[in-house]
Amino acid sequence: MNSFRIAKVIIVFLSLSYLTITFLRNYNSPENKEKRCTLKKGF
Repeated sequence: MNSFRIAKVIIVFLSLSYLTITFLRNYNSPENKEKRCTLKKGF
């Protein structure tokens, strides 16, 4: 039972870190940087 809880924690941690990495990669892509710059110039 205890090892199952540890495995669940590891799975949650891995999925969260994977989502964070993919989000940061998409957020820092050149296309999105250009979009953000044009949005900032518009304001």
